[in-house]
Amino acid sequence: MFVIMFKRSEHILFSGLSLLLFAGAFAWLWYIKDLNGVPWDEPWQQKLGVKSFDFAIGKSDELLGIQNRYHGGSFETLAEGISRAYGAHGFAAKMKVRRVIMVLFFMLGAICLYFAAKQLSQRKWAGSVALAMLFFTPRIMAQASYNSKDLALLSAASFFLWMSLKFWNTARLRFALLSAIAAGLMISLRIPAVYVLVLWPAIPVFMYFQYTLSLKKMLGSIGLFIPISALAMYAFWPVLWGNPVERFVEAWSFMSKFPWEDPVLFAGEFTKGNRLPGYYLPVWMAITIPPLWLLLGLLSVPLAAFQLLKKNAGVFRFLFLAGFVLVPILAVWILKSIVYDEWRHLFFVYPGLILLGIYVLDFLVSKFEKPWFKWALILLFLAQLSEAGLWSYQNKAHSYLYFSTPVRNAVCGRFEQDYWGLSYQDGNRYLLSLFEDKPIKMCYVHFPGYYNYWNLPDEEKAKLQLVSYDEAQYVVTNHRYEVEKPDYGELIFTQKVNGCSVISVFKRF
Repeated sequence: MFVIMFKRSEHILFSGLSLLLFAGAFAWLWYIKDLNGVPWDEPWQQKLGVKSFDFAIGKSDELLGIQNRYHGGSFETLAEGISRAYGAHGFAAKMKVRRVIMVLFFMLGAICLYFAAKQLSQRKWAGSVALAMLFFTPRIMAQASYNSKDLALLSAASFFLWMSLKFWNTARLRFALLSAIAAGLMISLRIPAVYVLVLWPAIPVFMYFQYTLSLKKMLGSIGLFIPISALAMYAFWPVLWGNPVERFVEAWSFMSKFPWEDPVLFAGEFTKGNRLPGYYLPVWMAITIPPLWLLLGLLSVPLAAFQLLKKNAGVFRFLFLAGFVLVPILAVWILKSIVYDEWRHLFFVYPGLILLGIYVLDFLVSKFEKPWFKWALILLFLAQLSEAGLWSYQNKAHSYLYFSTPVRNAVCGRFEQDYWGLSYQDGNRYLLSLFEDKPIKMCYVHFPGYYNYWNLPDEEKAKLQLVSYDEAQYVVTNHRYEVEKPDYGELIFTQKVNGCSVISVFKRF
């Protein structure tokens, strides 16, 4: 009776903690979504949504003529359809609706990750810990309200992992079917996710060798997964409609070598986007993921080696999750694919990294039962939550600029800061504070300045007069691409994060 009561209390405790984490994260995202400025990609993603939706309803085939036609069209089509249903047609109105959709989609992904962790560990605390690791990763949380390309894929990946682990635990074909639908959705969001078509069949193969699946059911599940994934991809991705094979091949060719050669600040040097070193992604992951979450993920490698020596069947779970995380990183290196803007193109592997951390914690808790060890783990975990949470609160309008504590004071001038251009909103606020009776003649150095201007209310736009550089009294820049420091005039305002200027306003005369 005592054991039953203890388990019931434990279940109530962690269920309540999970609900608290979920509610807190939702409230935080709802709050910061209006603090962030307009990102560099927003107009392009809105345009993709318009063209994709018009193509899907047979109104226009202009989608086939735009450069980013293969860039996450499924989510943008959904967002455009909802925007139209709510009567949002202008740039600013659409962005508000889109941010609500992105937040809700991300929270659905968080629910999927919660259940994926519980499927992996079967422990009461696993789901709560997974949510905490996700919600206390500041860069992920910040981008959940405006990065429609990479964060939508992260949520789809969480659903894929949940259904895959559910199939592993139950051997029921309906979960293979749902895994296939999730895989199709992932590929429609970003084509490099096609690797899951090769990765997922490893699950029924592992199950067969563990004698939990018959040969007939193993072949049947793989035979179901592949075609359903292809059908789901086709259904979710309007650009494929009418000519799926040719356009899929074109999408793969185009997106694997996306034409982007702008200078990227990495390790103190400017390098063209097509010449970045193979360690670009691992370095960015190392300096932007909270240290404890990264450490737990990395510890899964020696743990798996130990379990392999002990011939522990648990190693198969590691191999699947490690493959989910590592294959895309290796593919970028082997195929020399173009990546830039930190590791955001591979944010979708992060749920896999979190589950590797759960894999490690599960082992540690089961092998080291001394109370002092468990309390040490709890205190270490709380310390990491406090560090990430406090930094995010102190920099709530700029939490997308989180760097790991050990390197935080050494990143200025060495790594990209506000590559999204969100901080142009801060520059606009400062200029508006200077307004007296005449419109302020000003110009922006980069496109996001104009996008943030478009997002202003009409009465505030009237106070800022956009002119050419030669006519401008004020110049606003977020310092991106500054291979050499231009002389814009007298610095009268700058916003610093981590000791580094992320937006500056200069007075020319």
